[in-house]
Amino acid sequence: MLAAQVVLLSVRNRALAAELAAAAPRPASENAPERARLEVGDELRPFHLRAADGTIRAVEFEEWATLLLVFADQCSACPLAFPEWERLVEPFQRASVPVLGLWMDPPDGVPGHESAGRPFPVYTLTDAREVPLAELATVPFTALLDQDGRVLWRHYGPLSEELREELLAFAAP
Repeated sequence: MLAAQVVLLSVRNRALAAELAAAAPRPASENAPERARLEVGDELRPFHLRAADGTIRAVEFEEWATLLLVFADQCSACPLAFPEWERLVEPFQRASVPVLGLWMDPPDGVPGHESAGRPFPVYTLTDAREVPLAELATVPFTALLDQDGRVLWRHYGPLSEELREELLAFAAP
């Protein structure tokens, strides 16, 4: 009888362990729905952005690369991304690589004075249906795109110094 109870408890223990493992919090990038992730090799088609002054900019990926930095006010990790992003953009700008900051949830839908002082231009999407970036479930998001809008390199979450160096090495000619 005792052996049967031990077996039964062992089976229940495994079932509970499996349930706990399935319910355990995973890193944010693993929680993002598939439709809301961009991976290396995915391609963005040209889209439009709105600047703080209301002007519209077409993003057509004409340069050999574009650095895309996506953030949101409702993102607790985004403030951690800015210091590394600020160190990252200068080498890209020196190499004439366009750097685009994409603010996903600015007040009133237009980037304002809060974006002033950033070492890169900050925009919002003009039409969220135009590009899958509006559905990103995980920000901050850093991506290097080629002249066809294809993701060459990407990272979800704040960049570490090591990741910043990895991206710089990856983008070096």
